[in-house]
Amino acid sequence: MYNSDEMVIAERNSSVPPWLLLAFSLPRKGASFRVAVWRKLQRYGSLPLGNSGYLLPNSAGNREKFEWLATAIRGAQGEASVLEVQSIDNYSSSQLTKGFSAARCRDYSDLLKALRSAASASRKSGLYRSLAPALPGDCIHRLFRTPASRTS
Repeated sequence: MYNSDEMVIAERNSSVPPWLLLAFSLPRKGASFRVAVWRKLQRYGSLPLGNSGYLLPNSAGNREKFEWLATAIRGAQGEASVLEVQSIDNYSSSQLTKGFSAARCRDYSDLLKALRSAASASRKSGLYRSLAPALPGDCIHRLFRTPASRTS
């Protein structure tokens, strides 16, 4: 999962394209492999673009994840390519960054709902102090408001 405060995205004028795109197709057979690929992409925190394209910020770690997954897809008689992408015509860079942030906020929100249901009120403040440094800044206050203080 990505912390949007720490997400490193290459500058537009940089010689390094800011995004990596994994474009792939899988054979019709092998539904379990298809699900395994989808779960890995979810675990990586990738942003889906259409049915068979997934995006991550361009970094060495993300490239390695996509390259390993592309190799596995090819090994299952699928087709896969990892592309460096400068821009996407129907998404601005800020829209993509917000998409990553929104997806991670949903992940953290789901996690915290489960934790809240199991934790006592005295543990919540400790939970906040331990998780707050890892949460994206725009999510922290929204996620840790008590149900009585929520307006949305």
